[in-house]
Amino acid sequence: MFLSFNALPKKILKVKGKKVYFSRKGLSAKKGQIFKVYDGSYKVGKIKVTSLKGKFGIGKLLSGDANRGDRLRGSKSKRSSKRSRRGSKSWGPAIYLGTGIVMPSSTEELDFSSMFMGSLGFDLPINLFGKNLVLMLNANMNLTGDVKVLNPNIAANNPDWTSSFLMVNSDVAMPFGNIFYGKLGLGITSFAYEGEIAAHTNTNPTTGNPDPAIGPYKDSFLGMNIGVGAGVKIDIGTNLAVKVDLSYRFSNFFNASSESPPGAAEAEAGMIPHLNALTYIGYKF
Repeated sequence: MFLSFNALPKKILKVKGKKVYFSRKGLSAKKGQIFKVYDGSYKVGKIKVTSLKGKFGIGKLLSGDANRGDRLRGSKSKRSSKRSRRGSKSWGPAIYLGTGIVMPSSTEELDFSSMFMGSLGFDLPINLFGKNLVLMLNANMNLTGDVKVLNPNIAANNPDWTSSFLMVNSDVAMPFGNIFYGKLGLGITSFAYEGEIAAHTNTNPTTGNPDPAIGPYKDSFLGMNIGVGAGVKIDIGTNLAVKVDLSYRFSNFFNASSESPPGAAEAEAGMIPHLNALTYIGYKF
């Protein structure tokens, strides 16, 4: 194991246009020599050595592509044949910071506005069933969000309620080339809304009590979500990328709790579909 470790070719240090800068440590190289570029076990390109300077060398990219962190092997290497880089270097690992909106579907009793979200994501290339895929992890939290109660007994000037939304997702994405992808995944959703129903004169004819009950309300829900989606990723230079991600998810709540005035209806578990539209900027390692 020790000998194998020291025999490994060193990494490419930097790529600028067609110029490839690499370390000569542990690598026997001479001017004019041809090296193959490997991303893991995949051959992705070929370079020709143009200059040697101390512990470093410079090569010219002849075919394919090269990224920082790729390794060089001699032209006589009999490792795996050339394959697409899809799902590997061009897709991560990368960390993303994003923002966007989530639009929950309204119910017969509540009208949800679009929620402005903040999001943190991490993309990790994986190989599953012989396919190069990307594991996309993200956590989303709303920064704004209003809820309007749809009840004819409530005065029009009754203030809107506020909502809170937290979603943590784990999606598996299939890249198509270096830009497009489709995905499928699961996640956890925590959802709540709260507000107050102001005084009104409407009463329940059976009980004689105000209907709906006057006072502060808070309903909370916890459940799983499943969703499908698609997106595009555009690389900016070697390490930066912009990603636009769209998904349609179904949050199925298995737990519901209420803090409401006496006589008010308790929250019930159910399902809410929602459209997620997010834009990210990311850094690839």
